[in-house]
Amino acid sequence: MKERRHRWLLRLALLALSIGFRWPVLANAWGLNSDVAVVGLQARHFPQEWAPFLWGSGYQSSTDSLWAALLFAIFGSGPTVLLASALALQVLLTFALFEGARRLLAAKGHADSLAFLAATLFVFTPPSVHSYALNPPRQASITIAICGLLLALVAATAPPPRRLWYRGIAVALAGVATYADPYALLFSPAIFAAAILPALFELRAAEATGRGAQAAATGAVLAGGALLGQMPPWLLRHSAAAQNGTLGLDPSRFAHNAEILQKTCLPWALALEAWAPKHLMDWELWTAPAGLTPLRWLGAFAFCALAASALPLAFSRKIPGLLRVAGLLGLATIVANLGSFLGSVMVFDHFAMRYLAGLVIAAPFAFLPAAYLLGPRKFAVVLAPWLLSSSICAWVGYLPFGVTRSAVGRGDDERALRKDLEARGIAAATADYWACYRLDFLWEESIIVVPIHAREERYRPYRPRFEAASTIAYLYDGGRSREGLDGAAKNAEALGTVTERFTEGIFTVFVVKKPQNP
Repeated sequence: MKERRHRWLLRLALLALSIGFRWPVLANAWGLNSDVAVVGLQARHFPQEWAPFLWGSGYQSSTDSLWAALLFAIFGSGPTVLLASALALQVLLTFALFEGARRLLAAKGHADSLAFLAATLFVFTPPSVHSYALNPPRQASITIAICGLLLALVAATAPPPRRLWYRGIAVALAGVATYADPYALLFSPAIFAAAILPALFELRAAEATGRGAQAAATGAVLAGGALLGQMPPWLLRHSAAAQNGTLGLDPSRFAHNAEILQKTCLPWALALEAWAPKHLMDWELWTAPAGLTPLRWLGAFAFCALAASALPLAFSRKIPGLLRVAGLLGLATIVANLGSFLGSVMVFDHFAMRYLAGLVIAAPFAFLPAAYLLGPRKFAVVLAPWLLSSSICAWVGYLPFGVTRSAVGRGDDERALRKDLEARGIAAATADYWACYRLDFLWEESIIVVPIHAREERYRPYRPRFEAASTIAYLYDGGRSREGLDGAAKNAEALGTVTERFTEGIFTVFVVKKPQNP
């Protein structure tokens, strides 16, 4: 009874820490960006306008939008619920790691405490993970993939009949995760290896009698699970609207990506450096107090050392074989993440750091052998510098919000601007991409806002309403628009006659009367 109570206290602590660590962003949900808003807008249009792809994407599915729609039906479709939809999946992932790790560590005393420490890696996360933990899309695919990996690993601890079905479900989840978002491909090899390799060893160790039937059943379940799981992503990638150009690896990108990895992305991902928003869309390298430098280097060293330890510890007989397998798979996934980054066609600047999320997501698996060997107290001491430096790096990204609600995230300017436009009878507007779709979501589409550049359109049905309006507003968001105020003035004049110009908080508004068609 005491052990069960302790376990529940650890679960509650993980929940409280997960929410508390990300509270600055949750408290300022009106500061969400347009990529996140597109997920919420699509969720509001479910089920009447169901689509397999995320609006405007030919490679990301609408899984995160569907999940958000379910929460919208229960809690309403506000911005806080939208951010919480991703956080709920991150918390589920954290709980799954805790449950899986304590089963894998069951042979060690204080398994619950060790599992709790491993799970904190999903709580005190650097910006690479945080960018998905509160900002859909992508968190659904990561959660599904890691749950599949955990299920494949813990299957060996289950009774034989259940063990086989766990592995079949795990390989199916690998495909479902890839359907949700192609990023989950990074974890698929580890899932298949965790499901298939132990099964092969068990078959080899089985007695001659009945081995043929056991092998047939194992093969059928694993093949069936893999087939069922791979069907959704295959159908999605071969549909008419699919755009698969972003999914490939290009060796010619190696030199370019290696430079970005070395100079900015890897130091940021390992919390050796931190970037802070100077003004929402404009980020600059944060100058940390000199006293933090040793902590940052110690944290990065601890992270790399714990991950690298999975290789030599794979040969240690003191550690259970299942933990050694988990460690190798975690380390292999970290290496694969670095390799895929070097060949990715999506790496352009320091913001590509988010594609290194796999380093942290795979880390708990790579750390498990060392955790088993060290025990709770020593593991906590070794892990602490990384958790501290990672937390500081993440909180630097919260600077526009502070610790409580701020002007950036309260939505005061957005609410006032909506009233201003409604008072003028304006029902259509245009703005930079990073300003427009967030306003569509926050204003519940009462005033539709389309992007300036048609190539950035995410939802075509808005456009006819904009084109039909005789008077529109050109909106310049001082924190998000990329064209500059002078450029905004010229763009507004190109649309027609500017009849009024006014400001509302960070917004500058040009009221434009469009020329009449002859």
